Amino acid sequence: MSNEGFFLDIAKISISIAGFAGVVGALRHTRDAPWKANEINGLKVILEFAIFGIVTGLLPTILGNSFQEESTSFIFLSTLLATVFFYEVAINIYRIKYSEEKLAPPRKFGLLLTTFLMPTACLFFVQIFNAFIWRHLVPIEIGALWLVIAGCIQFSISILHVKRQEKH
Repeated sequence: MSNEGFFLDIAKISISIAGFAGVVGALRHTRDAPWKANEINGLKVILEFAIFGIVTGLLPTILGNSFQEESTSFIFLSTLLATVFFYEVAINIYRIKYSEEKLAPPRKFGLLLTTFLMPTACLFFVQIFNAFIWRHLVPIEIGALWLVIAGCIQFSISILHVKRQEKH
C-alpha cells in the first residue's frame, strides 16, 4: 500500500499520545480527591484515540501484504475509521449525558461540540462516502490525522485543567 511511512508515523505519534495520558495522571494536582467524571472521560478520549491511531497506523502494512488491489484496503480502512468515528461520537454523547447526571458536565460544552463532536461526525460521513464511492487514500490519511489531532486537543485541555487546579 502506498504511503505506509505516513501511517507508521501516525502509529508512533499515537503511542506518544498514550504516554501523555500517563503524564496527565501524574500531574494531577489533587491526588487525594476522587477523580471527576469529566477528568476520567478526558483520559478515556486520549487513550481511545491513541489506540485507534496505533491500529490505523499499523494496518496499512498488513493490508498491503494481504490484498492485491489497493481499493480493497481503502474500503477496509475507511469502514474501520467510519466505525471508530461513529463509536466516538456515540460514546461521547453517552458520556456527556452520564456526566450531567453525576453533576460533572464537560468543562466547555461548546468547545467539545465544535472541536470534537462535529469534526468527528463529519469524518464519519467522509469515510462512509470513501468506502462505498470514492475509494481514495486522502480521506483515510485525513481520518488518521484526526485520530492524532483529537488526542492532542484533549491532552492540551487536560494540561490546562491541571494548571488551573495548581492556581487554586
